[in-house]
Amino acid sequence: MIEGYADDLHKEFGVPRRLYEVQGKSIELAWWVLDEIAGELKRKGCTASIVERYPIIGGMKVEVTPL
Repeated sequence: MIEGYADDLHKEFGVPRRLYEVQGKSIELAWWVLDEIAGELKRKGCTASIVERYPIIGGMKVEVTPL
């Protein structure tokens, strides 16, 4: 999950649109993609973390790992 970032990941980092989804003030995307671009996002002032949650709609967060 990325917080504090509103630009288009597809244009700036070449992330396929099918790998991310904008949800309110955060962006959820595939963890392996986030792991690759986390350093650049931090330089832009964003918060990047891997979030594990229950696999249901609105599932409770189980673990949050900051990158």
